[in-house]
Amino acid sequence: EDFEAGLEVAKEKILSDAPDEIAALGGIIREAIEKGDITGFKEFLEEQEMSFAGSIEHLMDLIIIQRLDLKDLEPAARIRLRARTLQSEDPAMMTPDYKTAVDANGIPNCRDCRWFVTGPDDMGEHDNKSCVELGTKGADQACFGFLFKEKLRT
Repeated sequence: EDFEAGLEVAKEKILSDAPDEIAALGGIIREAIEKGDITGFKEFLEEQEMSFAGSIEHLMDLIIIQRLDLKDLEPAARIRLRARTLQSEDPAMMTPDYKTAVDANGIPNCRDCRWFVTGPDDMGEHDNKSCVELGTKGADQACFGFLFKEKLRT
């Protein structure tokens, strides 16, 4: 209860100190999510003379996960962001561990994967970084490269 009250005070302080446009942005995004219509968000970006080369929905979700006043919207935004990240995965890259996890539990989570806290050192672009260092959270849906943590003990 004290934590929630402190969080509310911090949120109000941040918004009261923010420029009007930034303070208004949370309400604009919240309305877009509630109505399922991003027109107001697009108009806000145009008014601020901001352009974004990618998906406007993607930008909105990125803002949601960064804003304290939108934390209640973060879980759904993370799911949408993760789905966009994983949509280009090649099913042929699905590990036997991923298949086993899907057969047993549905969709595996990052927290159960060996790469979550230990970088794979696979000579890729981010070969020495763990998934958590790359921004995933434990509750995120795992990628097709999922390997059970238990394999670390072998």
